[in-house]
Amino acid sequence: MQRAGLPDMPRVLSPGATGEISRFAISKDLSDAGGLDQAMLQLGLLQGILWLSADMGLTHWYAVMEHKLVRRLRRSGIHFQAAGPALEHYGLRQPCWARIASMLERVRRERPAVWDYWTLGGTLWCEAASEAVVA
Repeated sequence: MQRAGLPDMPRVLSPGATGEISRFAISKDLSDAGGLDQAMLQLGLLQGILWLSADMGLTHWYAVMEHKLVRRLRRSGIHFQAAGPALEHYGLRQPCWARIASMLERVRRERPAVWDYWTLGGTLWCEAASEAVVA
């Protein structure tokens, strides 16, 4: 992301504990097939991202997303924070970041069914383990 001329990551993001989410894409063929719900497919991708993040000891995410994706995720209760103004990067994109534990807690409060599905009932993320990495 730095090679693309994107802004520096916010100071709260530790390079060793921050993962970049990129190529968050679902094939149009797959999303059109069999009436599959795109929101459920996105949550499935996020399950994989969450599982890998927990396994790697990540505490934060950084991403550069189309505004459309940012809005779609918000409708599911998944909120990223802007990390600077929108910029031109293969189209207009918004640099964003999130503290994973805070994001999950907000989803659990606002959209418990989404949280349950995304985290497999809380089994994909352990707050105590994520905090130990930061300390």
